Amino acid sequence: MKKRMSFHSKLMLLELALVIGFFAVFAAVCLRIIISAHQISEKNVRLTNAIIAVENAAECFKAGKDPIIFYDGDWNPAEESEAAYILEHDFNSQDGFSTVKIKVRDEKGGEIFSLTVNSLKAAGQ
Repeated sequence: MKKRMSFHSKLMLLELALVIGFFAVFAAVCLRIIISAHQISEKNVRLTNAIIAVENAAECFKAGKDPIIFYDGDWNPAEESEAAYILEHDFNSQDGFSTVKIKVRDEKGGEIFSLTVNSLKAAGQ
């Protein structure tokens, strides 16, 4: 003798499938939001560290010292071959007035942050 599935059992299975489908859609949306938030957070950490590096370099120029040029992925000083971030500067001096444009870029060449520093005396004096 075969047992037949009643109407209520079929309805319960359909309801269960719909609930699982809704949870799957909501889980996908939440996962997308979490991934976007993580990417934004990483971008902000990079920007914050770049700002700190540029400000340190500006203070070095004003003090007449050489700044750190190469940084690894964790923003520690590194050799050129290990560099993930590179600090570049353009120095101009006219009539006792110095201008230095400092920028940080990643290894792909994308600029992260730049700053222009003006000083009344030439750097290194």
